[in-house]
Amino acid sequence: MKVSTYTTIINTIENDSATFEWLNYFLWQPQVKLAWERHPSLHALAHPLKMTEALEIIYKILILLSLGAFIANHLVMILLAILPLSGLLTMNQRAKKKIVVKIAGTLLKEEFDELFFEEKTLYYLTELLSKKYNTHSLLDCIYFTENVFRAALIGLFLLFISPFFPNNILDGVFLFGLLFLLCSWTLSSHHIYHFSKILQAI
Repeated sequence: MKVSTYTTIINTIENDSATFEWLNYFLWQPQVKLAWERHPSLHALAHPLKMTEALEIIYKILILLSLGAFIANHLVMILLAILPLSGLLTMNQRAKKKIVVKIAGTLLKEEFDELFFEEKTLYYLTELLSKKYNTHSLLDCIYFTENVFRAALIGLFLLFISPFFPNNILDGVFLFGLLFLLCSWTLSSHHIYHFSKILQAI
């Protein structure tokens, strides 16, 4: 009985944010990066991937700064500026996803044969890759981010009921949204996976 297929695995990478971000993290590991940057059909994707990474960070920072400026000044024009920034962020993330899926899909085909995809789950495949290249596994990264996110939500709730939270309801809503986005974007970034060993050591 087939456990999975190559197509199913690619669809999971495209639609599951945790798997996508782990693979994005995996692709930047020194040994892995060296492998795909030397690949004839993939080396040209290195610069576009770096550009989408940089643009994503810039757009997210601008959105967070816009929310902060709106809370401070209550100018509708500042809030409206978030709409085109969000559109640019969405388009950039789609472009980034196409690149990551292309690189990851090619590497997976080279690492495992077609029958192997049918016999093993995606989690098992990522475990094999993490051991081979000495990186954090997908399950370790999910465990890390979920625990930190839960702690962050508790912190946001405590801030919400504290005297330091704005009395103005609108300011409170936007401040909560700003902090929530900051936590969510930070923890959904593959860069945070480098710190997962901290949680494992606690």
